[in-house]
This record gives sequence, structure tokens and C-alpha cells, in this order.
Amino acid sequence: VPEALEALRVSMEKASNGETTANFVIKDPDQKFAKSSISFQLKSVPAKGILEYILSQGSAKATYDEYAVVIEPRP
Repeated sequence: VPEALEALRVSMEKASNGETTANFVIKDPDQKFAKSSISFQLKSVPAKGILEYILSQGSAKATYDEYAVVIEPRP
């Protein structure tokens, strides 16, 4: 999950010529994401759609706060 989120962040920044970036905070104290594997190859999909795929495949949930998207494993 962390690597997929980093790839999304880099892609968003590149697509916006550095004008937009995403701030992700990962809360995973039990290292549950280390056991997950995410694979996707998408074209012309909005960032929100890609984030939803990452969350779905990684059994994660997102909470949106003022400055970041907080990602944590689903219970």
C-alpha cells in the first residue's frame, strides 16, 4: 500500500507539472500492509478512482482531513 500511494502521489505531481501533490499519512502500527500486494495498470483514470482501487486491494480505509489523506488498515 505505501508503495502504491507513493506511485499515485508522484503521478499526480507529474500530471499537474508540480502544482498539485497529495499528502498521505499511513497509520499501520501492526504492519498489516506489509502482507498485502497491489497490482494495477490503469490509463485515463482519475486519481480518486486509483486511490479507491488501492484501498480496495489493500484492505484499507481513508479518512480525509484538512491537510492529508490518512490511510489505515480496515479492522
